[in-house]
Amino acid sequence: MRWSSVALVLSVAILSSLWGTEQVGLASSQYSAQRANSIKLVWRRRMGKHVFHTVKGARYSQHLGVRYSENSDLPDVTWVTDAHEKLYRKAKGSAAIYYHVKSVDGQHGGWIWRGYLTAGAVPVQTGPDPERPRTPKMPPVTLYTAKNSAAYARAIQTEPAYQLSKSVWQLFPGTKLNLGLSRLAVDFPSDNGLRDKGILDKQHISHFDLGNEWTAFQNTRNQPLTKRLAWLEKRLAQHGLTTAKRQNLQGWSIGLDFVDDFPEAATTDEDELHNINQEPHRDHDEHPLHYAVVLISPERLHSFQAAYGDQQ
Repeated sequence: MRWSSVALVLSVAILSSLWGTEQVGLASSQYSAQRANSIKLVWRRRMGKHVFHTVKGARYSQHLGVRYSENSDLPDVTWVTDAHEKLYRKAKGSAAIYYHVKSVDGQHGGWIWRGYLTAGAVPVQTGPDPERPRTPKMPPVTLYTAKNSAAYARAIQTEPAYQLSKSVWQLFPGTKLNLGLSRLAVDFPSDNGLRDKGILDKQHISHFDLGNEWTAFQNTRNQPLTKRLAWLEKRLAQHGLTTAKRQNLQGWSIGLDFVDDFPEAATTDEDELHNINQEPHRDHDEHPLHYAVVLISPERLHSFQAAYGDQQ
């Protein structure tokens, strides 16, 4: 056997032994060297069997170099975990946990970001017309299509998709919605711009997000809104934003990126639309945190606008 043939056989054997269960011989367009090189493995371990389902995102090889398939291609598959890994994204300076999953029949598998996975098997559809998808109305104005703060405020106050945002805003009576601050809210913890300009201080600026609890909160979407808000108020109080403190923030500007995923039946021509507040230029396969609030006092608002532009 020629040496080149031996090398080929060894390569195939090595690839076949890796976690991924999908075929490796995929189209070259599904491989991204840039994506693979942008990732650093922190750790990889086996894990117990947990059942999930999803139609979000995609399945990858263990270092994300190869994209096997969009999860929306297999909407009726129940996934079972057997391993997990932590990957550090060099460009973003943040880490993410991926689960290795296999379909119950063993025909498909790969690594899926855990934020896309919903606990439990694929739900059994019931009702008079289970094939009919939900078709809620997409708000005409969203966080990244609003032209000014007034337009974004109207959307939150009137659109059903922003019911949660409206209720959270009401927890901060007398605050003024700021569009630029709302767009910054999701990345506020990692943004050093305000700190570099000397305007980041606890007396005049307050930030809150759900952090690692956002997936648990997202899974409560079908619970009564009053119950969800009670849960949030406890977290706010733990962060120092008690009822009394929130009552004293009247006149402050508020950045609000606090919205549930848009139902999966709503789609665009290219990709499924999951988060109506998602930045259009952000990697569509990275689901950003979308439960975040930032508040700035009137004394610091001018400094913020000078740093990031007045988007009123």
